[in-house]
Amino acid sequence: MSSKRVGFGMGVLCFILLLAACAQQSALPSATPCPTTQVNASPLTQTTGPVSIATDHSIYTPFAIVHVTIENHLGHPINMYGDLHGCELLDLQQLIGGAWKQVPLCSPHAGDELPDTPEVGISPSKTYQDILYYQEISAGQPAGQYVPFPIGTFRIVIQYIELQSTATSRQLAYSATFRICGCGGC
Repeated sequence: MSSKRVGFGMGVLCFILLLAACAQQSALPSATPCPTTQVNASPLTQTTGPVSIATDHSIYTPFAIVHVTIENHLGHPINMYGDLHGCELLDLQQLIGGAWKQVPLCSPHAGDELPDTPEVGISPSKTYQDILYYQEISAGQPAGQYVPFPIGTFRIVIQYIELQSTATSRQLAYSATFRICGCGGC
C-alpha cells in the first residue's frame, strides 16, 4: 500500500472522528444556556385596573430575573399577601394545556414549621417592586438555589385586601402574560 493512500485514509478517518466529536459536543447541555451579554429589547408588560402589575419585559430567557412593579390606583391603601408557604408575595402561574397551573417558587424544608404569610402595605398611588426568579427550595438543597424557568407562557398573580373598605375577602390581580423562551427564540 502506498504512503499516499495511507495518508489519505488517515486524513478521512481523522475528519470523520472530528465530525463525530463535534456532533456529540453540540448535543451536551451548555453551562451557560444563553449569552449573558445579549440585551433584552422586548417591551414591558403593563395591566390596568385598581391594582396594576408591570414587568420589565415580555420575553425572558430561562435564567433571567423578572422585575415586577405593582401599583395601587385606589384611593385607599391595600395589603398585599403572599402565598401560604411564607415565601413570596408574588404567585406565578404557567399556561399548560389551556389551563393556568401554579408554579411552585419555594416550599419549606422538610420538618420546618410554616413561616408567617408575608404581607406588604401599598399606599394610594404608590408602588411596590419585587424580583421573580425560578427557585426551588427542598430538603437537602440550599436555600435560594437557582434553577431555570421552564419554557412557556406565564402570568403573575397577587392577592390583596382593600383597607378602609367593606370588602374583607382577598382579591386577585393578574399581570399580562409574558414568555420564557430558549436561546434560539420562541
